[in-house]
Amino acid sequence: FTVAQNSLKGVAENFVAFDISFEDSSFVKLQPNGKVRVSIPVPQGFDANDIELYYISDLGEKTKIEFTIIDGMIVFETDHFSMYVVADKLPTTGTTTGTTTGTTENATLPIKAVFIVMLCCAELAIFSKTVISKKRNQQ
Repeated sequence: FTVAQNSLKGVAENFVAFDISFEDSSFVKLQPNGKVRVSIPVPQGFDANDIELYYISDLGEKTKIEFTIIDGMIVFETDHFSMYVVADKLPTTGTTTGTTTGTTENATLPIKAVFIVMLCCAELAIFSKTVISKKRNQQ
């Protein structure tokens, strides 16, 4: 949370961080082999027309990510899992002051979002098992 907060100074006052990761049965984090489509909910209280999406690296570097809104979901493609942040855009005119706030509480996520993440985990596990099985059969 602190890494995201520091990365977004001067860019956003309000944000919600999503730590997207998948683990195998040995709790080793997995990364996709190619691009994957990710859907996360537009956070409650955020205007879908006035948000930005950022990837935040472990070093705190932010990268703006292109996305589309489909049925209240932020949809984007990525080739790695990590921390992604949905941020309210700061007004472009005038001066703003205040403190940065945010949350990483998964309890506020809608059930639909949790289901989508679980579905993605299952698909990734099946895909990984298929790839590993094919590689073993080729050897």
